[in-house]
Amino acid sequence: PLPSFTTRYYTCYVYFDKEPILLTNYITNYIYTGTDGENSLYYHDGNGTYTNADQEAEDNSYRFSGANPNNYVCFGSTTTPCPAENLYRIIGVFEGQVKLIKYDYTSVDMTGSNGEYAGSYSGSTAFYLGNMLKNNISVYYYRNSSNTIWGESELNLINLNNIFLNYIGEQFANKIAIHPWVVRGNDYLINSIAKTIVQLEVINPGLNTIFEGKIGLMYVSDYAYAADSNYWNLTVSRYTDIAGDNWMYMGLFEWTITDYYSSSSIYFLSDQGRVSSGSSSAYAVRPVFYLNSDVIYVSGTGTQTDPYQIQ
Repeated sequence: PLPSFTTRYYTCYVYFDKEPILLTNYITNYIYTGTDGENSLYYHDGNGTYTNADQEAEDNSYRFSGANPNNYVCFGSTTTPCPAENLYRIIGVFEGQVKLIKYDYTSVDMTGSNGEYAGSYSGSTAFYLGNMLKNNISVYYYRNSSNTIWGESELNLINLNNIFLNYIGEQFANKIAIHPWVVRGNDYLINSIAKTIVQLEVINPGLNTIFEGKIGLMYVSDYAYAADSNYWNLTVSRYTDIAGDNWMYMGLFEWTITDYYSSSSIYFLSDQGRVSSGSSSAYAVRPVFYLNSDVIYVSGTGTQTDPYQIQ
C-alpha cells in the first residue's frame, strides 16, 4: 500500500527594508514643515509672510537661521558619539545639494603647515565658542600675493582642496560634490543687507569668476542669512549687535571666500561677529562644501549631541 501524507499549508511573509531617505529630502520634506521659521528653517522662494519675508534670497534655497538650530551633521566618522572634529553644520539646501560648514576651526593636522599656513591663532579668544585649544587652531593667509585670485590661492589649492580632502579620507571625500564656487568682484558688501549681498555674490555675480572644486569657505551671504530672520534688514557691518542670534558665529577672526574687485581686500568675520575686510592678516578657516545629492540620512535629531548620521 502507498504511504499516507499529511498536507500542511504555511503562510510565508517577505519583509522589505524601508526605502532610504536622501538627506536632501529629509531636510526639505521633514525638517521643513511648510511654515517658514519652524525648526529654524526657511524656504527662500520669495513668498513668505513672516517679518522680513521680503528679504528672502528668492533662489529657492532652504536655509537654517537663528541662534542654534538643530542642524549638526557627523561627517568623516561613523563613531557614536560623534568626535568633536567631525561635527559640521548644515547651511542649507541649494539646488538639491546639502551645504555644510565645519562646526569648529581646523588644526594643522587637518589643513597643513605649508601652502598659506601662518602658524597658530594669536588673537584674543574672549568670544570663542568652540572647544579647541588656542595653540591647536591654525591660521592662514587668504592668498600669497595681492594679485592672486581664489582659483590660484594656495589656501584653496593646497590647504583645502588637497590636504584637508586627504585628511578626511577617500570614503567621505567621495561624498563631496565638485561645485562651481562664484568668487571675486564684490565691493561694498559691508554696508549691504543679506538680499543685496546674495544677488552680488551668487545670483547675478557680474565681474565674479568661477572656480570648480570640492572645498571652499562661507559666502558673506551664507553668514548674513544665518542670522535670525528679524535681522536680515541689517547691514552685515552691524552684525556685532546680533552675534548671539547667528548660529554661524564662532567668535574668532576667520575668512570668507569673497573678495573685492577694485582692491586686494577680502571679507572676513571679526571675533565679535561683524563682517569686515582686509588682506594682510592670517585668520582661521572653516571648510565649506556641498554634498552629493545621493547622500542618505541614517539617523539623528540634528542636535550637537545627536547629530545627523549619513551614508
